[in-house]
Amino acid sequence: MDWQILFLGILFVLFFILFSGEWIAFALGITGLIGLVLIGRTADFPVVGYVGWNMVNSFEITAIPMFIFMGEVMVHGRLSRWFYDSAAIWFGRLPGGLLQTNVIACAIFSAISGSSPATAAAIGSVAYPEMKRRGYDKQMTIGSIAGGGALGILIPPSIPMVIYGAIAQVSVAKLFMASMIPGILATLLFCAYIAVKCIRNKSLAPAKSAKSSLMTKIKTGPGMIPFAFLIFIVLGTIYLGWATPTEAAALGTLITLLISLAIKGVTWDSFKKSVIVTVKLTTMILMIVIGAQMISYYIGVSGISRALTGWIVDLSPPVWLFFALIIIIY
Repeated sequence: MDWQILFLGILFVLFFILFSGEWIAFALGITGLIGLVLIGRTADFPVVGYVGWNMVNSFEITAIPMFIFMGEVMVHGRLSRWFYDSAAIWFGRLPGGLLQTNVIACAIFSAISGSSPATAAAIGSVAYPEMKRRGYDKQMTIGSIAGGGALGILIPPSIPMVIYGAIAQVSVAKLFMASMIPGILATLLFCAYIAVKCIRNKSLAPAKSAKSSLMTKIKTGPGMIPFAFLIFIVLGTIYLGWATPTEAAALGTLITLLISLAIKGVTWDSFKKSVIVTVKLTTMILMIVIGAQMISYYIGVSGISRALTGWIVDLSPPVWLFFALIIIIY
């Protein structure tokens, strides 16, 4: 059977299962198993299990639950509110007011947690009620939180980059360094869009923050100091070569807990809630990784990946088209 038919057939099966409402992890896994049946490799079923287990049973993957837990402690403790109040004073006078604060706060929070859900929850839970009270446009409010939250998967330490690094066997630290400029650029573009939109339509951000004196900003500075320190601990130790991403995640989690305990932001109930959410999100992510490994195994043994690579190489495309093809395939 030609590789094109196998490739298109497996894509059809995958999207059919996804659109039927099946969970992503099981859709990926079932598709991989169906593919093995189609090419007569049912004897490889036990091998697929070993491949999935070896993938999630790795030192690099250990960073995932720790980054998630770090973000959840900030969400359920008082750190995120403390930080947002300070950020609102520092950045609230920009065109768009608190809409700009949302994006900047999400970008800074992303540089600690590495999780989009944690970032959106931490900033959104604090920002949305306040902005609704002040009369900000609902669509712009939610958009700034959702868009800013998405920075969690781009700005290091990104959990998807940890997963990609573990699967592709590439340096996670180098992935983090490579994503820094795109992350900053995306943040600036979000802020620029909000500024232009709000300048053209002032009703989107009607409540302009009161001008704060330099002394007021200095007094609210302590709300941002723990975050600056955590960014250094998580990213600084990685870039300086003092710690691996997993070790940096462990150290950052410990310091986050200690800071939250020091400001009495963590109770036993909030701690339990953070642990439960961490277990749920980690399980979901690792199940998707296992499902992805199952379909990847099929793509490998069926020869699709080799044939697809050869087809692109034979095209001898210009650099811009080559990158476009890679993006389309991803």
